[in-house]
Amino acid sequence: AEGAFFVLLDLPGVEQEDVVVQVDGPSVVVRGQRRLGAARPERYHRMERSYGSFSRHFNLPASVDGEAISAQFKDGLLRLQLPKPLQLRNCLISRKAVS
Repeated sequence: AEGAFFVLLDLPGVEQEDVVVQVDGPSVVVRGQRRLGAARPERYHRMERSYGSFSRHFNLPASVDGEAISAQFKDGLLRLQLPKPLQLRNCLISRKAVS
C-alpha cells in the first residue's frame, strides 16, 4: 500500500455502467446513479434505500496519475487503486530505510 492510495465505496444496487470516476490532481470524484428499476416506492410500506444521483469527493494528500488508476467493481463494491507519484514513493522508501 506504500505505492498507492486505495478507496473503497459500497454501492449496493448501482450498476457498473452508472458509475464515473474523475481524477484531477489530488482530487477524486465518484459520480453515479442508483436507478429505481422495477420496484415502485408506492408499493412499499418503508424503503431503506435512496435512489437517484450521488457524488462523492475525496482529497488525497498528493496528486495521482489519472491514466494509471485501476478500478474494480464487483457485487456493489468499487475499489480504486490510485498510484502515488514516484517522488512521494521514493520519499516514503527513503524514510523507511532510515528508521
